[in-house]
This record gives sequence, C-alpha cells and structure tokens, in this order.
Amino acid sequence: PTKVPTKAPTKAPTKVPTPTPSSSDSTFLPTNAKDEDMLTVLIYTEAGWPEKRDVQYQEMVAIGRVVINRMRSSRWPSSMYDVIHQKGQFSVVRSGRLLSHYNKWMDKSYQTSDAAWRYEMCSKAAKEVLSGGSWDFDYEFFRDSRGYENYYQRSVIIGQTVFHNGVKK
Repeated sequence: PTKVPTKAPTKAPTKVPTPTPSSSDSTFLPTNAKDEDMLTVLIYTEAGWPEKRDVQYQEMVAIGRVVINRMRSSRWPSSMYDVIHQKGQFSVVRSGRLLSHYNKWMDKSYQTSDAAWRYEMCSKAAKEVLSGGSWDFDYEFFRDSRGYENYYQRSVIIGQTVFHNGVKK
C-alpha cells in the first residue's frame, strides 16, 4: 500500500487526515487494545445480538468499517471513542446496551454464556477491520434494511443492514 507522507505538525491536528490510498493502508488505524475492545462490542451490539440469530460475518466487518471511515473523514471526530459516543449516532450507546456488553466483554463473563462464540466472531471482525484487511468500503452510515432497500442514492445491503452515504433519493 502507498504510504501518506507525514510532516511534523506545528500544532496537534484535530482530525485524522483523509487518506488517498486504499482502505488496506493501516497507517491511520488505531492500534490500542481499548479501541479494539470497544469496536468488538459495538459490532456485537449493532449487529443485533443477542436478538438476531443470522448475522453475516461480512455484516460485522462492514459495521466496523463504518467507524473507521468516520474516523478518516474530516466530517467526524478522529478518535474511535468520540466517533462511537458522538451524540445521536449509535442507539446502543444511548440505550446503555454498549456499556452493559462492554462490561461483560472486559470482565470475561460472556465466556460462560451461549453468546461466547458471537463475541469471538465480533472480535475477529474488529481485528480484521483494524488490521486494514477488509475490502474497500466507503460508507459512513448504516441501519436496519427493512423498508430502506431503495431509500438512499448509494447503498449496499449486507445481511439485514443497509450501508449508505446518508443522501436520500
């Protein structure tokens, strides 16, 4: 992958620069364990578990890509925490589900539940996203696809989720 040259900043940047290389360039991706844990649990809760039974792996990866795409865009905050916790963006934050499942993930209590394999699949998806090993995917929004199949100018449906650019037809 092409690397974007970095210059010594005169002051701390407020946004992650929008890269021109492909999404497989991991230069701009977070690498700390807390980000990985947070992304794992966001994928788990936004994918609809434990309610849904048929979430596709590609759907999990795409949810993670939306977060990374937002971090790379100048329109969104540059940190994973700030993207995930931005007011009005993720219903699982507002409802408290993210925090509840994050605590289960961090204290490993999920390991004794029947959901253990789901958490592990979401962890695998988060690692793939953070390694840059996912496909080119530039959408910054998603929602349940029911009733929204042809609602946006540009979108793709993966599983039960529509990923889109936010512009309605």
